[in-house]
Amino acid sequence: MHVYTTAHPVRRIFESPTAWLTGLGIVLCLRFPLNFVVYPPFLMDFEVFRTVAVRVLQGDSLHLYEATGTAPMMFKYAPCWALLFAPFGWLSSHAGAVVWAFLGVAWLLMTCQLTHQLCQALGLRPISWLAAAVVLLLARPILEEFLQGQSNLFGGPWSPHHLFSM
Repeated sequence: MHVYTTAHPVRRIFESPTAWLTGLGIVLCLRFPLNFVVYPPFLMDFEVFRTVAVRVLQGDSLHLYEATGTAPMMFKYAPCWALLFAPFGWLSSHAGAVVWAFLGVAWLLMTCQLTHQLCQALGLRPISWLAAAVVLLLARPILEEFLQGQSNLFGGPWSPHHLFSM
């Protein structure tokens, strides 16, 4: 009888959070930012952020809360958040949408990785593929986040607000 002392290579891949996150990252990048390069999207919420960014860069900060070009959509965040969106005012709508989607993918993957590390630090043994499974279970809401250009992906325990308040 032969006893195996190391896990099968395929099994090691499925147990590695890096492998799952890399795979998830490739799928999400193909679906969103790289797809947006070929097929320019209309990200309704992102267009509000970009319009506000252009207003900030033009020194028109008094009109942050006026309707944007996307029907009756208006900026609803504190004025300091408009400064965070300012760099998108230098980009075209198409380039900004690609960058926005890429940042969303990167933030989602970073959140999964940090959550995995937090579990390990707390002595929990998270299942390596669990992050990918949760993302897949939440596929429809995450899809809507990307297709509308919403900022909700940047929320949660690893949001800039929470990270800066630590």
